[in-house]
Amino acid sequence: MGRVLVAKWLVTASAVLAAVVPVIGGLLVPGHSHVRDFISELGAVGAPWGSAVSFAGFLPTGLLSLLFLIVAAPLVDPRGWAKAGYLLLSSVGVAYVGAA
Repeated sequence: MGRVLVAKWLVTASAVLAAVVPVIGGLLVPGHSHVRDFISELGAVGAPWGSAVSFAGFLPTGLLSLLFLIVAAPLVDPRGWAKAGYLLLSSVGVAYVGAA
């Protein structure tokens, strides 16, 4: 499997998890509103499904997005402003891992 295909699979899996985890987590928590409440409340300590959302949702999302950036780096060769954007994008993965 080529690097491009692996990168596509990783970014797709990360994006799907990032979209699905808050929806499923929100459905599991009575009274949760996707409009009113923060996503971090789903994985908070003491939340009904907090550990599951954190370790089965936030952690894999962050790791997949970071792995995508590692795999894709040679393909895009970030330099200059692109490197700044690349590093900022990596902060999303770091934030998901940190939230877990």
